[in-house]
Amino acid sequence: MRYRGLQRALVTPRWKLIAYPKVGLLQCFDLAADQHEQHNLVGTDSDAPVDTLLAELVQRLEDSDDPAAAETALARVPAPAGTSVAVGS
Repeated sequence: MRYRGLQRALVTPRWKLIAYPKVGLLQCFDLAADQHEQHNLVGTDSDAPVDTLLAELVQRLEDSDDPAAAETALARVPAPAGTSVAVGS
């Protein structure tokens, strides 16, 4: 439970978007091509619909009165390539 309150995610059959609102980071994975989630597509020239996924995630957070909705909407920085994001302890 150490990530509780520190990350939000949206998963579709093809895409997985993970937002780390406290630090403004995003990760997006194409689950069809990258089942092990090794290649973050945020900030690349991929066809990943990052803005659309983020808008849907924020809308869902707002609909559920999640206090992290506003911070999540501001997340834009891609997590550094080849790294795992560890937030909290």
